[in-house]
Amino acid sequence: MIMRGKLPTGEGIEVHETTLPPGGAPTATTHHHPHSEMWLVREGSIELTVNGKTYPLAPSSLGFAGSNDEHGI
Repeated sequence: MIMRGKLPTGEGIEVHETTLPPGGAPTATTHHHPHSEMWLVREGSIELTVNGKTYPLAPSSLGFAGSNDEHGI
């Protein structure tokens, strides 16, 4: 955990760092939740799926899933 708070709109915001092993994923399945989520890839690469569309993310790439978007890595 790096930071947790609220935006002026009242939406919660949280920043944390996650390291995944090769082929690893933070959750077993796609999911959704009321808050938005953003990823910044520092090293390696991931495939981010949002609402059924897959986006390859390489180092320095940014991914985003809005509120209630179905998403997974």
